[in-house]
Amino acid sequence: MAITTEEMKERIVDNEINYIREMVNRDRYDDLFEFVYQYCFNDFKSMNNEEIKEQYEWRFFDEEQTQWQ
Repeated sequence: MAITTEEMKERIVDNEINYIREMVNRDRYDDLFEFVYQYCFNDFKSMNNEEIKEQYEWRFFDEEQTQWQ
């Protein structure tokens, strides 16, 4: 079953939210500052489908490979 780009976007966003939540819960504010500084100014909403797919593969490639084995 193929995943749609909308599902990819949702999963990418959920993953980032979980990562940020973990940094906050563990008082890793220096890491959180660096994360926001580096990534939150990316124009995610204007990415085309190919860029979404690349972003998704970059973040979830290892996890997807494990699921298919």
